[in-house]
Amino acid sequence: KMSEYLNDLSYKKLAEDMLRKELKNNVSIDEKTKTIQVVDYTLGKERLIPYLGEGSIGLALVLSEFRKSSDVFNTNEYNEMFIRLCNVEKTFCCYSPGLLRGAVGFVLLQLLTKQNSKYNLSILQNYLLQDSKKECLLCPGDYNYRVSLDVFTGNAGLILGLLGLKKSSWKLWIPTIQLCKEGR
Repeated sequence: KMSEYLNDLSYKKLAEDMLRKELKNNVSIDEKTKTIQVVDYTLGKERLIPYLGEGSIGLALVLSEFRKSSDVFNTNEYNEMFIRLCNVEKTFCCYSPGLLRGAVGFVLLQLLTKQNSKYNLSILQNYLLQDSKKECLLCPGDYNYRVSLDVFTGNAGLILGLLGLKKSSWKLWIPTIQLCKEGR
């Protein structure tokens, strides 16, 4: 979008190059489960990362946008990669409910796959806390240490994720520049 806003295609080319490099060098392909997951080695061993913030779901969202605007990513190879990135839903595992590193990111994934997954919504029941005095739901942050209200780990991200699901748009949580056409 930055290329469109600044009318400079070099940003789009740079983003395309970065996506190709990420898909080539930082993913693990599992033929048995038909999944592709982002691989992380920062803790000294291989970890598969499925999340929206730094994992397969986030990569699937980026790839879905490039498939709309770039012929480079509309090949059988990238279509198959997209499907396999979205297949991380089958290996669902989260330690928190958060948007970027938790269960809410998986809820947004169903907008890409066009599958209504009640499982993803019902899994939120495992994390949310009810405050009966205030008649509200509370969202614990990372590792469930404390209640969180922010977009990354807490209630704000949960609300934006559910609003995105209701409005069929995974993008509602991202602060973006809206390009306005003249005459609007």
